[in-house]
Amino acid sequence: MRSYGRKHGGKQRLQKRRTVRKMKTAVWKNFYREIRQYPGRFLSILFIVLLGVSFLSGVRACEPDMQQSLTAYMNRHKYMDVKIQSTLGLTEADVRAARKVDGISEAVGACSTDVLSDYGNQTQVLHVMSTVRGMNMFTVKSGRLPRRQNECLLDAELAKERRISVGDKIPLYSGTKAKLSKSLKYSSFTVTGIGSSPAYLTEDRGSTTLGNGTVDGFIAVRPSAFSMDSYSAVYCRVTGAEKYTTGSAAYKEKVRAAQKHLRKLAASRCRVRLGQMKQRVVQTVQASYPGIDRASAEAIAQKQMKKLGSGKWYVQGRAQDQAYAEYLQNAERIAAIGKVFPLIFFLVAALVSLTAMTRMVEEEREQIGLMEALGYGRGVIIRKFAGYSLLATVTGSIAGVLIGEKMLPYIIINAYRNQFVNMDQTVIPYEWKFSLLAASAAVICNLTATFWACGHLLKEVPSQLMRPEAPKNGSRIWLERITPLWKRLNFSSKATLRNIFRYKKRLFMTMIGIGGCTALLLTGFGIRDAVTEISVNQYSRVQTYDAQLIVNPDASASSRAGLSRTLKNTSEIGSTEKLYQDSVTMKKGGKSYSGYVVVPKDPDRLGQFISLHDRVSGKKYHLNDHSVILTEKAASLLHVKKGSRITLKLNGSRTVRVKVGAVAENYVLHYVYISPSYYRQLTGKNAESNSILLNWKGRNVQEKAVSRKLLKNDAVSQIRLTSDAKKAMKKTVDLLRTVVGVLSGAAAMLAFVVMFNLNSISITERRRELATLKVLGFYDGEVSMYIFRENIILTGISIVLGLFLGVWLKSFIMSTAETNDLMFGRTVAGSSFLLAALLTVFFAVIVNGISSISMRRIDMIESLKSVE
Repeated sequence: MRSYGRKHGGKQRLQKRRTVRKMKTAVWKNFYREIRQYPGRFLSILFIVLLGVSFLSGVRACEPDMQQSLTAYMNRHKYMDVKIQSTLGLTEADVRAARKVDGISEAVGACSTDVLSDYGNQTQVLHVMSTVRGMNMFTVKSGRLPRRQNECLLDAELAKERRISVGDKIPLYSGTKAKLSKSLKYSSFTVTGIGSSPAYLTEDRGSTTLGNGTVDGFIAVRPSAFSMDSYSAVYCRVTGAEKYTTGSAAYKEKVRAAQKHLRKLAASRCRVRLGQMKQRVVQTVQASYPGIDRASAEAIAQKQMKKLGSGKWYVQGRAQDQAYAEYLQNAERIAAIGKVFPLIFFLVAALVSLTAMTRMVEEEREQIGLMEALGYGRGVIIRKFAGYSLLATVTGSIAGVLIGEKMLPYIIINAYRNQFVNMDQTVIPYEWKFSLLAASAAVICNLTATFWACGHLLKEVPSQLMRPEAPKNGSRIWLERITPLWKRLNFSSKATLRNIFRYKKRLFMTMIGIGGCTALLLTGFGIRDAVTEISVNQYSRVQTYDAQLIVNPDASASSRAGLSRTLKNTSEIGSTEKLYQDSVTMKKGGKSYSGYVVVPKDPDRLGQFISLHDRVSGKKYHLNDHSVILTEKAASLLHVKKGSRITLKLNGSRTVRVKVGAVAENYVLHYVYISPSYYRQLTGKNAESNSILLNWKGRNVQEKAVSRKLLKNDAVSQIRLTSDAKKAMKKTVDLLRTVVGVLSGAAAMLAFVVMFNLNSISITERRRELATLKVLGFYDGEVSMYIFRENIILTGISIVLGLFLGVWLKSFIMSTAETNDLMFGRTVAGSSFLLAALLTVFFAVIVNGISSISMRRIDMIESLKSVE
């Protein structure tokens, strides 16, 4: 009996295992059949997840990818980490001393000078630099590097512009009183190669005191080609800095420590250098005047040394390179946008995906009831739907990461390469932290929705689940209480309004989904407007002058007088205004920001060159003798307004406390405007003019020719053309427009997918209702309009809400994306509102057109199926 019981019990357990195995097999067969039978539903969930994950991970990955691309470029070219320059020049002994400093792995001296060159009937300013052993490596695009003293590598951009080839000769001559032989051994160089330098990331080659004030290109020659008695700079590499991403906190800290040690070296090296220079002058004087005694020679020498002062070292890192800093600022702007815009994008996508998954489970209520009645456990049932959700979500996430983290950074980084022309390397690794963040969020959202929906249904008994869900009950709506309005509505309008409030879940999901997409579209267009406003407003509303002339502080009185005559006699110059401009540090409540103090010679004439006014009201401001005018972004950073007091640290370390009399519109950099008399009250001295603002007479002025004419005077050290600033800003604007185009395109795609999913859910939800209408004799067009009227109303409401949300979102992103020295425009153009709304309507029309086809295919027999 025992053996029979064991045998019989074993058969039962075996049979039970087989049954369970068959049941599981049936579940998985049903699972795959579900995907094959309704591929649209599976693909819609997959695609919405793909969009959300790819956009979130892709945009967030742009900043580290941009930084790593720059790091790879800098490391490949062994670009310097620190540059040392001195007012006294640098010697080989200085190089050896720098090499011994803690944290410095290599130090190399380099020579450079600016010269003029006439080539192709044009005068060009060339920056001549020496090749540096093992550092700042050039990229040779054709030919080779110079091997002899009279050979050179030519700037590829200049070669292309001037059509210069390998083998051509470049003639050079000095643009200053000093002879060319004082700096170079040769007056012409043969081009042996054409290439680029990591010192120039962009087409901008810097400014100079020669020609029209702008460097046109560079040539690189052998160090032995220079006849200078000192180096122009010493380039240093910091030990271990190449291991860190350039621009990162770790890299900055590493370089900052090395700079600190180098600055400690400066004073002693300057004293040694001054001693060497003094001995050299003494020897020169004794050689020139054979009868002079040693003491007298040391006294002419001492006078010359006083002009040089005690000497100073400038120890600068890569951050002081304008193009380098600009590239990192662009990466920071993308990061700032990427912290908010993709998050909203993902939330909208996740919400629609969650709704689609919830609706899919609810549609299968009869099958869930049948499975439960057949003996399937709740765990098996939930696993089936969880597996479906997981497969769609994981597949969409993987595809989203693979596509998003490669495509979006590639598009954005390559857009920036149009400005940073020498960046010939793009590094786009997978940023797994962003990938895992986006994918995990998508999986959690969809699985949570699936578990919640299944758990909610499984609370009901199988007999209830196997019946179709009863239609939602109608109810009175608040509009019915407005009797005069309700009486004037026809039956269709009343039915439409009742249905809108009847399906509250669909109402809120549509408003959130479509409204969110409209907000994203408006945000994209608003960012474009904000960026465009910088250039337009700064140089047409605020700084309206055409050029700024920087006066040489060491110029003689006769040179300054000659400059005044030149300005007066130059027919192209219409008006001028002298002013004092210098750096200033603004402080308030522990916060400190750098800017410029501006003191006009004649405050009443300043308005012809710089407009001081309120951004919103346009009210004009005038300088007075008891307060200053502060620009808007500085006021915002310091949290001050009219009547507040701030502390200014002026040049020379003098600190004064001033009252803010007004806050003026401004978009680039920070300025504090002070009247001459108030400046005298604060400092006890007059503000000596060191800059002159110029307005051209007429519109067709040859700016470069006028600049060349003015720069011939020794009193002029530099000329800054407003047109050049406009061009530089336009490039930045164009780059950000590309980024905005990517954001807007993705938002448009999301809008279409969201509308399609919501419409599909709506039609599936009300399939029996629509079939009943068809049985009652409604035409296809009438059945479609039954749904479309609701869609039109909901889309209109969603657009209005989305536009309000978009204004807030755009303002939030712009305030986040701004750097300390930059303020974006604050308004959104009317065309942007119209475009965002029209695009949403356009997608709604397309989706409704597709949906009408689905409604025509509804089988009328379905309406005859009894709920019982």
